[in-house]
Amino acid sequence: PPGLFNKWRHVVETRGGLLELSRDMESQLEFGNAKLFEAQKLLEESKWKSDVLRTYTKKSLVDIIDDGENPRERAPSTADEAIMVCDLRRFTRLSKTMKPDELVRFLNRFFDLMNESIIENQGEIDKLMGDGILARFETVQLAVEAAIQMHKAIDVYNIERASFDRKTLAISVGIAYGSVVHGNIGSAMKMDYTLIGQPVNTASLMESLTRRFNARIIICDSTCARLENGHDIFPLGIVETEKGKSAEIYELFDADSPARRELKRVVLKRIHDAKTILNSNNTVSKNDIVQEISDLIRASDPENEFKLQQRLRAVAGD
Repeated sequence: PPGLFNKWRHVVETRGGLLELSRDMESQLEFGNAKLFEAQKLLEESKWKSDVLRTYTKKSLVDIIDDGENPRERAPSTADEAIMVCDLRRFTRLSKTMKPDELVRFLNRFFDLMNESIIENQGEIDKLMGDGILARFETVQLAVEAAIQMHKAIDVYNIERASFDRKTLAISVGIAYGSVVHGNIGSAMKMDYTLIGQPVNTASLMESLTRRFNARIIICDSTCARLENGHDIFPLGIVETEKGKSAEIYELFDADSPARRELKRVVLKRIHDAKTILNSNNTVSKNDIVQEISDLIRASDPENEFKLQQRLRAVAGD
């Protein structure tokens, strides 16, 4: 009957439409999956490139690129930061005893230890300089904590090296605080997005003075002024930081052995007591006080006569 035929045709046409719709949906789904796979692949490649860049340059520069900015067009900026300069002592002498592949492995292990301490304290490595490191921190406290941790890491590493009859290592650290400039330094052919400024020069000077004073960490007055309580510091006198300008510098001896820390605390207290006695016109001989403190300082650092003379000036008033 005509009514039944029409119903049958409607079912067939509907089923055909459903089949066609199903095929169309499958096609769209395959296309979508292909696009999703392509996008995922591009994302993985982008992440891989970012990871590679982070290995060979600093994180802040990679973040700028990841945000879609062109670092070559970025304007210079200033910031108040704590700057650290770290150096591996006697590296030249040590490197002469190693083959090239041994030297590379040694430096990589050394930098792993140092960089871990810096990054754990929210610092950023601006550059590796042969056997040295230039790093920046938002606060003095973070920079100081990183420096202490770096020395402790070297002390632990030296125990491992001693078991293989290898020479002990020593690092020196200088820290300064102030306004630095971040910007592109170089030429059109080779550019470095880095930081410059007097704090960088001062931190480098502080690091170089560690050998003169046989100290592990030296900080300048701008750093000391922002240091939280609870740290062991020893005044070392005044040095010229740039032409016509000078600054008070301090040894931070938190990273020393417990015995040396305690001895230096005794020296500090005796110097303080000596000043009080001398200022009160006490009959105690000034020479006797100076001699007593000389003996204490020699006991804490017997090989450094220069440090002894510098520290005695604080007592003698010279």
